[in-house]
Amino acid sequence: MTTETLTTAALALPMESRAVLAAALLRSLDTQPLRTKTNGAGHLPAATNILPQFQQCLSEWKSESQFLSSSVKMAMLHSYQRIIGLGPAVIPLILIELARDPDHWFWALEALTGENPAANCPPGDIISMTNAWLAWGSEQGYDRVAL
Repeated sequence: MTTETLTTAALALPMESRAVLAAALLRSLDTQPLRTKTNGAGHLPAATNILPQFQQCLSEWKSESQFLSSSVKMAMLHSYQRIIGLGPAVIPLILIELARDPDHWFWALEALTGENPAANCPPGDIISMTNAWLAWGSEQGYDRVAL
């Protein structure tokens, strides 16, 4: 089964089921290595090495940004910047989180990849932007978990 097929199937699930799936995927990171790659530059360190830091920063960011309406203010929060600071190895974790709970990850993804597959999406259309980034991740070979 391809990542694209899995992504499409996951997006078709109700939000509650997505959350269960994402939690299972994140738990599986403890036992299964992630395969990540960059633009032909070779493999990155497994995202399992940064999972605890990502989860802590994610929790802080969700708490700090819950009442913000400005995506710029959300992206400027220290916890969000720390996620970007984890480097390209965090991309698969962000993509998993994006599939689980569409949110303002686009700034981080663009900063980490130098790309913007959501450039032609209507501004503020989180679902379209999410779908564009998840399709990009699949096209780039970001196999998040070997199922």
